Amino acid sequence: MTSPDHAPSRACAGSVAIEFALGAPILLLLLAGVIDLGMAVHNAMALENAVHVGVQTAVTMKEPTVEAIRDAVKAASGLAPDSVTVTPKLYCECPSTGRDDTCTVRCPPGEAMRRYASVSATQSYTPILPLWGIGQPMTLNSQLRLRLQ
Repeated sequence: MTSPDHAPSRACAGSVAIEFALGAPILLLLLAGVIDLGMAVHNAMALENAVHVGVQTAVTMKEPTVEAIRDAVKAASGLAPDSVTVTPKLYCECPSTGRDDTCTVRCPPGEAMRRYASVSATQSYTPILPLWGIGQPMTLNSQLRLRLQ
């Protein structure tokens, strides 16, 4: 049994520093990976929210335009506008004749023309640290289609 006033030897005191020197880089790499993953999830959620704003813009406008929807999505994303690719589409559809991108075809009698807005947004995300082979750029995307009338 050791007495309480007995100090640990110098060899034991140095082992703590060695353990810290070996463990700290591993913990820092794990922390960096978690931060990188969090940033990717944040960007994916920002795209999802921006697509919802784009469709909401199409719903609230009397005569929606592709340009107005694109601008609304880019502004709502909070990401660098040049890094986000937005593809809004406005089209019509008759139940029996199918899709019409110009909305000029009349539906047969008894059928109502349905107007749709489809918005998709993509962003290429490159992780900060190329850990475990996942350092390659990945494409984040979100898409939403909504019937306007």
